[in-house]
Amino acid sequence: MTFYALLDDGTKSTLLATWPTGRGHQATTVCPIAAGLGELATQLCDALTQLSQAMWHTYTDQESTGDPNQQMRQQERGDGMSHVVEALTNPNLPDDEGALLISYDPVMEWAHTSGRVLHTIADPAVTAAVTTDVTHEITAVQRAGLGDITGRAIQAVALNHIDPSPVQVAAADRLLHEQPLGTPQLWTAIDPAASCVAAAHWLTAAAEVTADKADLDATSVFSYADDIEAVSVEVPTMIVRAILEQDTPRDIVTELLADANIVAAGRHPDPVGLPALVDAARDQVQRLKPRDRDIALAGLLEPLTPLDPRRPSRDLLEHLLDGIRACLVVYTNEIDEHGPPAEPSGLVLKQFRDAVRQRAALTHHRVHA
Repeated sequence: MTFYALLDDGTKSTLLATWPTGRGHQATTVCPIAAGLGELATQLCDALTQLSQAMWHTYTDQESTGDPNQQMRQQERGDGMSHVVEALTNPNLPDDEGALLISYDPVMEWAHTSGRVLHTIADPAVTAAVTTDVTHEITAVQRAGLGDITGRAIQAVALNHIDPSPVQVAAADRLLHEQPLGTPQLWTAIDPAASCVAAAHWLTAAAEVTADKADLDATSVFSYADDIEAVSVEVPTMIVRAILEQDTPRDIVTELLADANIVAAGRHPDPVGLPALVDAARDQVQRLKPRDRDIALAGLLEPLTPLDPRRPSRDLLEHLLDGIRACLVVYTNEIDEHGPPAEPSGLVLKQFRDAVRQRAALTHHRVHA
């Protein structure tokens, strides 16, 4: 989302718009703000920031979060986008008795709130500049929804989007074909959920190649690697097992991200299964001393999601790419009888990459399923 801020050098103020890019932030100057506006200028920054957040929720909010009203609300917000500019220039104002019409659509209400602040500021140049900037923001949200996150839409890489577009998944898949161990562009140029879908496919290919080399089960590769050096185990194992059991990369990734979003919202992703989870945890701690049971029970119940619910898609991508690196560790260990060196040789890297590319090509249908 875009954050609006005031730059005040002591003689004049300037309204700025800033947004994340995955690595740092970008900013643009919206317009100068007349001196002496003080609180009004601050209110404008807050209202425009809230408007941006509400608009980007139309991109991130998905029916898969489990909220039965989510799809309806998303449609309402999307429809409201077309009326945002009108609300900025012609907002709902209190009538003669002080009554004010309030919209249930957050996009429209923050648009009207911003418009009311602009109405009070009463500077046509400021209104025109803000309207132009918000129009750019609307275009960015719409482009991101179509899978185009270039330009200002790049801020989508910092958001928790659950349902990545096929266009973005295909772009991530091409990047991983070029560099199966990952590339910075997966973080800075691709929706991270799309990067996760493609990376789950390439992780499974890497695990299969490594399992063949080390005579292991593909789901055992990561615990084997962890005995050599510290790597992510739980999440890569879960992903590979699910895909080998015929789940698609998209299905398992979106399920994990949706569950993490539910946890972030303060709910349990499987409320029906919660009693069974508690009973199983209680059974596990019965052999402990009574004074230790409460602490152990809390520890068993704490991980409602294996991902960081504050940044689930980027956290999942970290696990997936670390899992591919773990496969390289085992692959190298099998080639070098003295154990893997700090850095595998160029020849080993080439062999690993080529083998993973070949396996990924054989199962390429998975990434587009």
